[in-house]
Amino acid sequence: MISSSTDDQQQQRRPAPLAVSADSVVLLSIGAAVAAAHPVPRADLFFAVAYPCYMALTNEWRFGGNVVGAHREFVPLLREGRGPWFMRYVKSFALVSLLLPLPIVFGCFGLGVPLSVSRAAAPHILLVLTQCACESLTRSPSVAALVRLLIPIGFNAYRMGSLVTWARAATATAIAAGAAAPAVRAWHGVGLCLALTNLLMWSYNLFVFLLWRTLPQYLDRREFPTPATRWRGSLLPDIRDSIGGPDVSLVE
Repeated sequence: MISSSTDDQQQQRRPAPLAVSADSVVLLSIGAAVAAAHPVPRADLFFAVAYPCYMALTNEWRFGGNVVGAHREFVPLLREGRGPWFMRYVKSFALVSLLLPLPIVFGCFGLGVPLSVSRAAAPHILLVLTQCACESLTRSPSVAALVRLLIPIGFNAYRMGSLVTWARAATATAIAAGAAAPAVRAWHGVGLCLALTNLLMWSYNLFVFLLWRTLPQYLDRREFPTPATRWRGSLLPDIRDSIGGPDVSLVE
């Protein structure tokens, strides 16, 4: 719908811009320390930078900075079926994916963790830290709900490759450490258990929790409106429309 109504434009003012939170700074700082301590594949480093930038462009060019949804009440990622179990679910991932692996990643600098065990876990931990920082930054009325959902889906889907690599490396090093000292074998066993546990948990999170349980809740455009956008040659969105140009009214 094309309209130049001043009232409509006033109702559809852009929300306040993103504000950098303290926890996102801490998470990114730890991620930078992981990348400095261990050789992380360039593809993982590229994704950790490129995907958040792509989501920022998506939020601006396709959803107009959430100009049509800013007046609505902020809703969490899982809109329906939340309960005490959900907090336990989140805490279990924080424990298995961050709190337990971080000593493994940095343990080669004094705790006696074999370097191969630390390096195998580093790429996954870096990507988890970046995902958590992005999720913290996007808890804002200026970010469209679908963009907030695409953050965990995109990171989780990409990270499946690093999880498989971590599991394979942990398995190989655990087998190779068969004749090593008991302490070394124990560290390899811990690394293998963490790798396999993370692989199973994040597989469930992606293929069941995100795609089966959470994503369908976002398919109602009445609950999650999007800008009325023209497409140039049916290929690219008209940026002037998406960002709410002076002659465009954003509709639900």
